[in-house]
Amino acid sequence: MRSNVIVRLKYFLCFLNTCILFSSCYRQFHYAWVTPQQIIFDSSLTKKYGASPCLDFHNYIPDTLHPKWQPPRYVRMNMHFMRNSDGSGTFPSEKEAIDFSQNLMWSVYGKLANNKQMFLPAGNNTPALHTGFEAVIAPDTSVRDDIGIYFHDHDSSAVLITGGKYRNVESSYAYNRFGVMKGSVINVFFYENNPDSLNSKTFHLSGDGIGAGNWMKMLGVYQTMMVKQVINGDTILRGPWMFAGLFDHELGHCLGLSHTWNSNDGCDDTPTNPNCWGCSNECSSCSNNVMDYNAYQEAWTPCQLGKIHLNFSNPKSTIRNYLKPEHCEYHPDWRITIPANDTVIWSGFKDLWGDVVISENAVLVLRCDVSLPNGAKVTMKKGATLICAGGTFYNSCGEFWQGIEVPEGRWSFVKIICAPGCAPRDMWFGVKRN
Repeated sequence: MRSNVIVRLKYFLCFLNTCILFSSCYRQFHYAWVTPQQIIFDSSLTKKYGASPCLDFHNYIPDTLHPKWQPPRYVRMNMHFMRNSDGSGTFPSEKEAIDFSQNLMWSVYGKLANNKQMFLPAGNNTPALHTGFEAVIAPDTSVRDDIGIYFHDHDSSAVLITGGKYRNVESSYAYNRFGVMKGSVINVFFYENNPDSLNSKTFHLSGDGIGAGNWMKMLGVYQTMMVKQVINGDTILRGPWMFAGLFDHELGHCLGLSHTWNSNDGCDDTPTNPNCWGCSNECSSCSNNVMDYNAYQEAWTPCQLGKIHLNFSNPKSTIRNYLKPEHCEYHPDWRITIPANDTVIWSGFKDLWGDVVISENAVLVLRCDVSLPNGAKVTMKKGATLICAGGTFYNSCGEFWQGIEVPEGRWSFVKIICAPGCAPRDMWFGVKRN
């Protein structure tokens, strides 16, 4: 009996020694938060990396290999239906107008989610990238039961006049008087044509619109939908989908894009063209770009998307104010990992949704400011380097992110080097133990 106890004791001691040896070789690192005193400031970084790239739209073209580097954007919009003082002049009922609005936005979503190859120039290989943004109806959350769709009974504002002495297409009167959540939501106003125009033999009924920054106008949608078109004996049903291209066109104006067919819009991938409505034997050089006048309006080029996302990302852009602040919310599944032994340079403003991990011996260079949401953190592994060369980590929502954590007792194995004025900010400092 005694010998069995001794043998068992020897096995236990051997097992215990093995555990101690293993844990000493492969111990779990504890992490500690970085403090400002541990940051190295280097004034030569500005000269080394050169001029700021933060306003170059090329740096905002959607990156298909790294979608988490540029999370999706949601453009907030609301809808206004202009009516006569007796409630007439547009959809017969508010329910029909609400259904139209919701179905229209579904069609707009479909076009934005399915970007198409450019028709022009012939034989082009222009990439059809994911647009990276959606348009959403945004109710006023301060008003109970608000759905973001409004009705205004006002005789002098009920119709939109596109020509002549009383032309009011460019007027901001309706926005100034009836706009909701001005400056943070793009307000869309729906008008119908003057009944006198409909009785004219020279009048051509069609949808029309204008986009002017913080508001849009769309004309004649209900009247156009009510016109029955018969082709080869079949009656063609018209619906909200007809106006998705027009809606995207005017939205493009609100987001900073210009027409492409007749002038230089600043993009090499949007060639000028005859501006034909459709492709035919008479017009072989037809366009399908969203910013041309054509029957398709379904293609957004990389340059156009780069310009839009620059406006979304630039902290000084008013267009940024129209975005749903999704980047202010922490999303754990949106963690970004810089691979071990890799060097990554971020050359544009960013609004990330989650944590950033800089792996072993990896280098991350920030040329422009990168916003992290409340609760996010940056983790630096052994040998990692963070270089703030013109940009830094911060929080763009007036809140705080956790901070930068490094292996405790291993500070000498990581580096944080910043140009003057580029130290990370908006952090909660302190010491964290696992």
